[in-house]
Amino acid sequence: GLPDEPLAGLMFSPHLATDNVAYASTRAGALYRSRDRGSTWTLVGTAPGQPGFADVAVDEDGAVFVASDAGVWRYETSQFDIVINGGFETRDSWVLPDTPKPAHYSEIVVYDGRQAMQIGSAGGVNVPAYSSAWQDVTIPGGTKTAVLTFYTYAVSGDGKMAAEAAVLAPNSPAAFSETAAAAAGDAQYALIRDPGSDEVVQTLFWEQSNGQMWQSRTYDLSAYAGQTIRLHFGVLNDGSGGHTGLMVDNVSLLVGTGASGLYDVFLPVVRSP
Repeated sequence: GLPDEPLAGLMFSPHLATDNVAYASTRAGALYRSRDRGSTWTLVGTAPGQPGFADVAVDEDGAVFVASDAGVWRYETSQFDIVINGGFETRDSWVLPDTPKPAHYSEIVVYDGRQAMQIGSAGGVNVPAYSSAWQDVTIPGGTKTAVLTFYTYAVSGDGKMAAEAAVLAPNSPAAFSETAAAAAGDAQYALIRDPGSDEVVQTLFWEQSNGQMWQSRTYDLSAYAGQTIRLHFGVLNDGSGGHTGLMVDNVSLLVGTGASGLYDVFLPVVRSP
């Protein structure tokens, strides 16, 4: 999640043992945050005019101070991303079940960065298979806003869409196991599932598309505040006709306790000696 450019500063939160937060600044004037001790990073913003950044510091209250060639800037935000490795730039944090057509990290069709997640079938032998990638996330209690965004790139050579009711009617985890019998037709989908029961609690989309272009998708998940949910991306191939696949990239779930914008504006700080 970090850019391919020199870093100017790196600082861990004073409460790293409990919050796992770190910040990094770049010489080009961008601030990045990690919520998993530096394994993955998310861009949180730039200062007005985009001055070059230097060192970054974090105080006991979580305020972030960044030195720049235009003074010292203080950064605060009421929102943060709770999806880990949403850009799929590392090969961790997502569960990829072992099926006849398992999902995998790919560099073939990418929206941003080096990799995206490829789900479903892009060629080879066409076999009946569920293909999926999922991650459990906890939306903190007291959350006022929870906005899920991601990009998809759909391909399909099949002429029939699997009926959602036929696949999800039992609301059973068996519907997505590697041993489940595939329904007739193909489908691309994104679901919210209950990690405890594996039941589907919401279908974000269910389609069979050959759009072959990146599509931005946005969903309000604020109703799940205080809950742990499973973000599930999947593709069903019935083994006949053409292949169906789905590329997913830049998955983000921004949660916040206030009504501010995506990122608060940097404000200059004047500090007396």
